[in-house]
Amino acid sequence: MNYSTLTSLYEVTIPAQPAETWVRFKIVAYDYAGNNATKDGTEPHCIYQVIPEFPSAIILPLFMVLSIFSPL
Repeated sequence: MNYSTLTSLYEVTIPAQPAETWVRFKIVAYDYAGNNATKDGTEPHCIYQVIPEFPSAIILPLFMVLSIFSPL
């Protein structure tokens, strides 16, 4: 994890995953006294599903086809 001085938050990048994969992660934080707090993947905000991206090359032809059928 890295600390961002712009947001005053710690940030991490989760590596890219295949579409429709469920990603579960755990967050463990330690203070200077050695105490820790853990958020694991059983909580709703620690799990998500990767959604497939809509290819941008399809957008222009899609708009062209839709504009043919739209009333003037």
